[in-house]
Amino acid sequence: MRPSWQIDLKWMLGLAACALIVVSGALYSLSHVTLRDTAIPLASALVSAGIADRVSDEEYAQVQAAAAANPGSTVSLSPVALGFSGSEIVGLDKQAAASVVGAELADVMYDNGEAAAKSLIVTPDTATGQEPVKLGPVGALTASNHGMFTNLFLATAALALFALGGVALMARGWGRLGAPAFTVAIASAPLGVLWVAAGSAVGAGDSGEGVFAQNAREAFTGAAGDLSTVFLAVTAAAVIAGVLCVLGSAMSMTVSKAMPAAEEPVVEATTAPAPKPAAAPAPAGPLRASASIAATTYRVSGTPQVASKSEASASKQQVA
Repeated sequence: MRPSWQIDLKWMLGLAACALIVVSGALYSLSHVTLRDTAIPLASALVSAGIADRVSDEEYAQVQAAAAANPGSTVSLSPVALGFSGSEIVGLDKQAAASVVGAELADVMYDNGEAAAKSLIVTPDTATGQEPVKLGPVGALTASNHGMFTNLFLATAALALFALGGVALMARGWGRLGAPAFTVAIASAPLGVLWVAAGSAVGAGDSGEGVFAQNAREAFTGAAGDLSTVFLAVTAAAVIAGVLCVLGSAMSMTVSKAMPAAEEPVVEATTAPAPKPAAAPAPAGPLRASASIAATTYRVSGTPQVASKSEASASKQQVA
């Protein structure tokens, strides 16, 4: 039985790992959205709509005529002080030309930051009653923000791995893999479902809507699809690992119960042989000599011999 503090520490590490995975998943989502291939199309679609709304049909007709007369000349649309070659918009309608300008503005904003993009936006006269083009949330779609989100994601992911390592250390047997796997599955599944729901909510849109809305939808649904695929794949891998650990643990228990218990060796009781009695010590001195003479006499004559009084007296004197 493990101490209670180990069980409490395991649960605390599991909750911390779950929270860190959710945070790292959110930061990964922001890092992916601010990726160049995703950020510029999304920002371009939203900015282009604002540019097209602030260019009148008469103004665009003049710009189109100048571009057609001299394709190599530099032309611009009034909401943005950004010049481009007339050949880039010759034969295009206003929405398509606004998309070209919006893409270049989004490219400048991504590389140089939101402030650089705002410096290219022209403030219209108050008499026109128009407002300047607003970047809004797309101002965050920059390379610097992408680097920041990526670094934060790596830091939180490292902390999440550390917490998962603690969970594995506090677990036993198959739980060393199963507990972290289920923690990852519980944390990543909501992120995958969230991006699936977001992509479905935006949807493909209506074919009759404007080109800018369609471009924005395509950019967003593409990013949502990529993110949902990543999180659902991580969830599926974690669930498979957890299920395999459960099956492995169940098989181990079944095998351990089926194996017969090892028989204890039987130790036979043995009785040590009784020690032989020690021989009485032979008498020393004259007594030993007398006993030796008597034994010799007995062996020669076959009858016991009795020592004479003089011999006995001499023996006693020697003993004394």
